[in-house]
Amino acid sequence: MRTFAGKPEDLGKRYAPIAEAAMMHDLPGKEQVQYFRGMISDEEKQDLYTDGFADGVKQGRAEGRAEGFVDGRAEGVVEVARQLLSMGATVDYVSKATGLPEQEIQKLVNSKHPLE
Repeated sequence: MRTFAGKPEDLGKRYAPIAEAAMMHDLPGKEQVQYFRGMISDEEKQDLYTDGFADGVKQGRAEGRAEGFVDGRAEGVVEVARQLLSMGATVDYVSKATGLPEQEIQKLVNSKHPLE
């Protein structure tokens, strides 16, 4: 950083913003943030927002798929339990076959229509 802060005229156009930023490190916190925000072009800001939005959508989809998988699997287990009960299986047998607690199986038994 000393090189950048000490000789900005030698750095050329490409590195001038870096040298300028190095010289601005003594600004108060709020002014530093404003300064650095001003260094980013509108096009760069749009790229950052677009990339962030795309990452958020991608993460949201992955989480949604995972949640849907878990929910679908749970519904499938309950449906198997209902089928077994409708075939006359005991609560103990259905619990062992599905891994559901006997209390949950008993709730299915107590419902009027186990296949609904």
